[in-house]
Amino acid sequence: MDLISNKSELSTKKKKSRPGRGIAAGCGKTAGRGTKGQKSRAGHNIPRQFEGGQSNLSLRLPKVRGFKRQSVKTVAVSLDQLSALYKEDEIVNYKTLVNKGVIKAGQTAKILNNGKIDFYLLIEGVGISESAKNTIEKNKK
Repeated sequence: MDLISNKSELSTKKKKSRPGRGIAAGCGKTAGRGTKGQKSRAGHNIPRQFEGGQSNLSLRLPKVRGFKRQSVKTVAVSLDQLSALYKEDEIVNYKTLVNKGVIKAGQTAKILNNGKIDFYLLIEGVGISESAKNTIEKNKK
């Protein structure tokens, strides 16, 4: 007869290991913790930077003073600059601003209401102040 009488052999689930429950359980005696030492004891908690009592690397290295700004400063672009560089109904976007040398690659720009403009421009993907937006839209035909 090929029937298996034991139900546990039919199960596909793997039994959870229970360390420290005797030699017969498969993980007895030291319960997989090795022998002696700080890590083998109950409740051990060793910080990652701990170096066995030696002063940690983070304390040994010299400290760099000050603070460095991580973000790139936004460049203010005036309406006077736009009126000098662009023609009527042209598109103002990041690419054209970089090509015309208004901003450098990697910088961000915001159009501010400084100066005058007497024609309409299409602005895409560039920051613009509310008053500058109104000034440009007044020139729309």
